[in-house]
Amino acid sequence: MKILVGGLFALALVFGVLNALPPRAPTTAATTVSWELAEVAELGELRLLTTEIASYQQIEMGTDRYIKAVIPVRVVLGMDLTKASVRHEGAVAVVHLPGVRFLQRSSDPRRWNTWDIHGALQVPGESLNMAQFAELRAYGEADQECIRLGLVERANARARGIVSAWLSGLGAPAVRFE
Repeated sequence: MKILVGGLFALALVFGVLNALPPRAPTTAATTVSWELAEVAELGELRLLTTEIASYQQIEMGTDRYIKAVIPVRVVLGMDLTKASVRHEGAVAVVHLPGVRFLQRSSDPRRWNTWDIHGALQVPGESLNMAQFAELRAYGEADQECIRLGLVERANARARGIVSAWLSGLGAPAVRFE
């Protein structure tokens, strides 16, 4: 009986020690990392930054038609992962990421702060009405403001951080971007 209890105690001790050991290091090879990055292309877009920028618009169509409004524009910055590539230089994964781009711009006319509308919004023969023209101009100004504020660079740095952490988690010893 003493031998049985002693054997069970020894087995429990060995099992406890094995469970307390740190987990093994990942065994993913660099070639697997390349394959995994190619598979991420199926995800399509990586959304990196979303912001809202308000733009004052005063559109005048002749002397008797105008609109004055502050138009909030929601901007989503990201990148197309289908254009990402990786190659290996020794133990280093060299990653080429596409540039950050404007994935989406939107504006909800119910949230516009319109001060004044005078005259018809659209007359026959015009392809855009005054509100649509104001919205397009607000989109352009929001894009320029994102660039001016450094949001495109911030989104690019975030993309590099995400991809670097992802590849490191897959076992890449070093990651370099070109």
